[in-house]
Amino acid sequence: LGQWVAEDLTALIDRLYPEHETPDHIARVRMEHVATLRSKQQAYVARQSCFDRLDAFVASDDPLIRPLVVLGGSGMGKTALLANWVFRYEKEHADDFVLIHFIGTTPDSGSHVGLLRRIMLELKRWFGLAGEVPSRPEHVCAVFSDWLVRAATRGRIVLVLDALNKIDPGDDAEHLACRDLLAVVDL
Repeated sequence: LGQWVAEDLTALIDRLYPEHETPDHIARVRMEHVATLRSKQQAYVARQSCFDRLDAFVASDDPLIRPLVVLGGSGMGKTALLANWVFRYEKEHADDFVLIHFIGTTPDSGSHVGLLRRIMLELKRWFGLAGEVPSRPEHVCAVFSDWLVRAATRGRIVLVLDALNKIDPGDDAEHLACRDLLAVVDL
């Protein structure tokens, strides 16, 4: 009986998760962030006014790329708001590139270079951008804005970066500071 069960389970696993379809590194990282998104969707009471402000910001055709910052005290539901909004937005805008990044989800998610590389790798995959994503920190930082511009000519880009205040302080990440804020959603 044990042998039959083992054979049946092995066959099921092989059918559901074929060895030739093993996800690459960036797909595994995306799956980690999606799992975090799903976990943050639980126990959330939606406030339509917050969704409306996020929708209006993303729908804006303002040619300037500026961040939207969601502010609120610890435990106010910022992460849950963003997770629920992203889940809904992706359903309604399947052609838009949407990336949610939770600082602390993966080992390198708190590194500004890891964050920028992840964004570039995801942009490369989604938009079919040519060129290699650099691995040396100084090169990543030097070409990041060029990658954003190249991708933006191919479609809408929505980046949701959660807990930037928790980015690794020893990572020389001061250039990620938000300047010239266009909008703030305060919970």
